[in-house]
Amino acid sequence: EVRLYSNALTGALPDSINGWTKVEEVFMYKNTLTGAIPEAIGGWAMVEKVDMSENSFSKDSGLPTTIGMLTECERLIFHQSGIGGTLPTEVGMMTKLETLDLSQNKKADTGGKGLNGEIPSEIGMLGGTLENLVLFDNSMEGVLPTELGMLEELEVLNLQKNSFTGDIPTEVGQLTSLRYFDIEMNRFEGNLPTEIGIMEDLNELIISKNFLTGAFPTEIGDMRSIGNIAATDNNFSGQIPDELTNLWMLGKLNLDNNLFSGAIPDTIGNMENLAIFTARNNNRRGGKGLTGNLPESLGRLQNLFQFDVSDNSISGEIPTSLGECTSLSELSLYQNKLWGDVPAELGNLVGITQMNLIDNGIEGEVPEGLCSLGAEIQVDCSVTCAEDCCTNYDC
Repeated sequence: EVRLYSNALTGALPDSINGWTKVEEVFMYKNTLTGAIPEAIGGWAMVEKVDMSENSFSKDSGLPTTIGMLTECERLIFHQSGIGGTLPTEVGMMTKLETLDLSQNKKADTGGKGLNGEIPSEIGMLGGTLENLVLFDNSMEGVLPTELGMLEELEVLNLQKNSFTGDIPTEVGQLTSLRYFDIEMNRFEGNLPTEIGIMEDLNELIISKNFLTGAFPTEIGDMRSIGNIAATDNNFSGQIPDELTNLWMLGKLNLDNNLFSGAIPDTIGNMENLAIFTARNNNRRGGKGLTGNLPESLGRLQNLFQFDVSDNSISGEIPTSLGECTSLSELSLYQNKLWGDVPAELGNLVGITQMNLIDNGIEGEVPEGLCSLGAEIQVDCSVTCAEDCCTNYDC
């Protein structure tokens, strides 16, 4: 074993490291190593674990092609190491590899952009072993290879903060072991493939800040293990599918800044573990955004902590059942078409800290019980409330 981590080592790795032919573990993370990764690394014939994270290797060079000679390697980590270059096709020869982490190699202080280029199709050759593919915060680009679908053991796929383009390949549906899928902040476009519903073990689906379009696939309702869906800042349209309310384990559902329309499903109350629901600003590009009434079934969401549907066209009265959401801390109904009085039942929201009802047609008086909770309450001038209870907007 070579354990030289956190030792303030500097300078480049010497070519003499090719003599480490019987070393099984190389841990040299948290140093200040510089220069290129030498081709001599290919001499580590018996190495099983390599961690060179948090160094300052050359931004102009990446992993050498000799990396493919590490056929016994199970874990290869160059997180925050400063490397650049492309992911060599020879990585496909590392057929025992379980974890490949080349994340966060952008470095503002050196101008390093991290890895670039495409994910090689040869990645599919790791289908029998690879469990974690972590490439976030680099400058990788191009379309995803369909061979990704061959990674049958993959549990974590994190491609966040790159410049990948094109459609999400339908072959992702073959990743039936996947638990974490993150492609946030890329340039993907097209529809979210219906095959994604096959990934029944998926816990987190993070697809925000892309250019995805079309309807949200109803097949997502088959993902019974899902706990978090983040799909903000895309161009999804159509109604929020009723099938989403089958996801009783879902804790977070973020749909902000899209083009969703129609009513919130009446069956949303079935989502007993839902803590965060946000769908604000879906009225972009001349659309109305969400419409219809707020469902009475909201009152069944006993774990609801944040509910934000600002900047839509929701109408009707605030349902009295909302007062049964006693875990609710943040309620924002800003800029909709709601009318009627503020229900006295909202005084039961003992955990409320923020409530925004501005820019609606709500009238009457804020109930005394709600005022007594000490929350930050914002209302229109048409609503009256006790002194120091509310902030009236633009009166």
